Amino acid sequence: MRNAGWFVRLRARLRDERGLTLVEVMVAGMILSVGAFAVAQALNTGLKTSGLSRQRFAAKSLADQQMELARNLNYENVILLQELANPITHSTDPDNPDYWVDEGPPLTYDPDDDGPLGFESLVVEDANPYLLHYQTDVQQGNTSYTVYTFVTWVDSPLDGTGGADAADGNEDGVDDSNGQDQKRVTIVVSWDSISNGVASSLTMGSLFSDGKVPYHADGGAAVNQPPTVICPLTSNVDKTANFTAQATDVDGTISQVDWDFDGDGTYEVTNGGVNQSHTYNPAGTYTVVNRVFDDDGASATNTALNCEVTVTNPEPPDPDNTAPTGSIVINSGSGYTTQLQVTLTLDATDEPGGSGVSKMQFSTDGVTYGAAQDYATSAIYTLDSGDGTKTVYVKFIDAAGNVSSAYSDNIVLDTGLPGAPSGLTASRAANKKSAVLQWSAPAPLPGDLAGYQVWRRPTTSSTWSQITCNYIYGVPTKCQDPSMDNLTNYEYYVVSVDNAGNQSAESNHVTV
Repeated sequence: MRNAGWFVRLRARLRDERGLTLVEVMVAGMILSVGAFAVAQALNTGLKTSGLSRQRFAAKSLADQQMELARNLNYENVILLQELANPITHSTDPDNPDYWVDEGPPLTYDPDDDGPLGFESLVVEDANPYLLHYQTDVQQGNTSYTVYTFVTWVDSPLDGTGGADAADGNEDGVDDSNGQDQKRVTIVVSWDSISNGVASSLTMGSLFSDGKVPYHADGGAAVNQPPTVICPLTSNVDKTANFTAQATDVDGTISQVDWDFDGDGTYEVTNGGVNQSHTYNPAGTYTVVNRVFDDDGASATNTALNCEVTVTNPEPPDPDNTAPTGSIVINSGSGYTTQLQVTLTLDATDEPGGSGVSKMQFSTDGVTYGAAQDYATSAIYTLDSGDGTKTVYVKFIDAAGNVSSAYSDNIVLDTGLPGAPSGLTASRAANKKSAVLQWSAPAPLPGDLAGYQVWRRPTTSSTWSQITCNYIYGVPTKCQDPSMDNLTNYEYYVVSVDNAGNQSAESNHVTV
């Protein structure tokens, strides 16, 4: 018998039918193993609910996959095995699905937590194949999902319950008056919410029967059972609330869901389906009513449960009264430059939740600033002409118009050339593999003299190369060239170099 009711919620219940043959199980297993588990990509709206929706969708897909495995089993294989590695026991953690396991005896499980259903006996038997109670954690993006499966016995009300239970309600020759009429498969997927890290879960349930004949009580035909509806799941962003109906029908399907969003007895949406959104004005607490119908015309409402949703006015953003802060660095922190154009490295931040850095202004004296320009982390700036220390000032402006304090950095502009060395001499060693060079410092001696460069070329070549000349004599104007070819004659000259990198004219040339 197919029981095709449904029940969807963050702890959701779905229903289906008996399983298939073992061969079909193997084929279905191969299909499932090849199939890719797809999680729809939510629109990147920046709202927290988009990330939550992706998590719920991924959990729903995992639950669907596990339920499909159960549906492809023969009815007698829709069982759990008491594994030594992961035994089915009660957990003291309320966020663990095993919290709703009672070790009894007998071993029981409450499939809807603290909902209207009670504890049901777990179907734990020895058969193969079987359903795993605990699945190894599944990683999807940044979220880790844990999957639990429960199989419980269900006493179908269609052949009476308790003492009125027919001995063989489905007429298969097996006494099922002990309540072992049908099996309920419950899948629970647990994860931590992306918005606040709080443990979340999604529950899916499905009823399975052996597919013989419909259950019936002694002496008469089965009576249609009305559906059951409880409070819808709710979430809201400001004044807009999102709802997911929670309803089930033990002997059929839910054919219609109506929505009364303010509890006034008027159904604003008729046959609106499981999911609805509604924007409230003004903000406040409202009663939500669902009226549901099954496929046989029976109806039920959740009016008596006083289901409520609370929506609030969006809080206005705090005013931005705080100016940005920042810094400026010229030419990556170099102390000198030979060019008027320099590169500025800029860094500015606004307060968290502020309007953001928008503009910047520059000045050479810290008093008069140029026109505001778009904020950037790098800019080319032209210094005032004339050698000496130059200071560049900057102020940052956020989108609310707040102007920062002035930030500055200094650099020395040096475009003058140092004096040239003079009196260069060179003395070649007897083996002709090295030479000692000596010269006189420029006069007057520059105050920013950084050192000297020695240049050399073979007399047969027109290409000059700077060489490393070893200053081993304790004299800054005397060095040794240790890298000569004894079969080659060389020509030398020396230049002075200041701190800014300016080079002097060439000294006199010598040949050895």
